[in-house]
Amino acid sequence: MSSGTEIIEDALQEIGVSSPFTPTNPESLLVAFRKLNGLIARLQDKGIETGAVPLDDPGEELSEPLGARNALVALLALECAGSFPNAAVSAHTRRVANRGFNELRRVWQPVVIPAP
Repeated sequence: MSSGTEIIEDALQEIGVSSPFTPTNPESLLVAFRKLNGLIARLQDKGIETGAVPLDDPGEELSEPLGARNALVALLALECAGSFPNAAVSAHTRRVANRGFNELRRVWQPVVIPAP
């Protein structure tokens, strides 16, 4: 499990907006925090219940399963890329996001069995 800030920082590093050597500025953190909450809400709307819920503060625990972390980071990186002019999304990040979303859907979206 990770804090919202950890997920955000990893996503921003993934698209080259920040690095491990320079702290994420507060404005970038706020933009990405809003995108993270929107991403989690959209996953819930699609019936993908990972246990993560929108956060009140970026430092709060996201409570995501460890198996969902990489998918959430890659999906958030894609979400954030349009908000940062110097962002660069690699083909690798796109593949991880695509595979991750499919896995989130497969593992955490309940299967509805119709009643007889």
